[in-house]
Amino acid sequence: MPGLIPKIRSLRSPRLPTGDKPSSDRRQLLLSNGVLRYELVRARRRSIAIQALQEGIRVRAPRWASIAAIESFMRLQEGWITEHLRLRRDTRPFSWNEGAELPLLGETVRIVATDAKAIRAADGRLEVPAGLLATGCREAVLGWIRERARALYAARMAEGAARLDVPMPRLRLSSARTRWGSCSHNPGGPRISLHWKLYLLPPMLIDYVIAHELAHLVELNHSRRFWAVVERLYPDYRAARPELNRLGRALPPL
Repeated sequence: MPGLIPKIRSLRSPRLPTGDKPSSDRRQLLLSNGVLRYELVRARRRSIAIQALQEGIRVRAPRWASIAAIESFMRLQEGWITEHLRLRRDTRPFSWNEGAELPLLGETVRIVATDAKAIRAADGRLEVPAGLLATGCREAVLGWIRERARALYAARMAEGAARLDVPMPRLRLSSARTRWGSCSHNPGGPRISLHWKLYLLPPMLIDYVIAHELAHLVELNHSRRFWAVVERLYPDYRAARPELNRLGRALPPL
């Protein structure tokens, strides 16, 4: 399920893609407000799409697309590119210190040092052992989040799979750049990947992403039948999609 990295509407062509492995190179384009340096990735695809990543702008394009066509499309999206670059510049690295505020399940918790031996969340606080906080707690806290994310996702998936009367798929935690979740059908059985950062968002949005991926166990496309399956699990899915995009973009860079 796309959405983690902002991505604009793509320019499509009916021509079939050619070539095998993706290739990339660094280029620059003169826009009205200065020179834009970007990464151009050519691959087997039918569309030109622009992504705003932490490291800058990436353009994904079919191998047959000319540089003129690619950069013409980019100029049409100059306003979008400029805004997302501004947002990237304004995003400060997260400070893993006492007093820092972190979202968990849609609520803000404040990191505090305690004498406890383990990390725990309670009453709007994320309690971290003082010794761990003094030496750097990022990996420990992220590991704690991932453990709880896995447990929560598994429980929500089991409930949804039972409602759809489908076997429980395997669960994988993801750190994908561009997707909140995905569903794959492998010889060993279906597997759903869910991004660990979903645990930072409200539970209703976690449920929506899980409903989306579980629906792919029934319908492998995004047809009306697919969305009907999603609706069985999450009736208000139309409202959840823009909310997921809005809150996802506001997450701190952990």
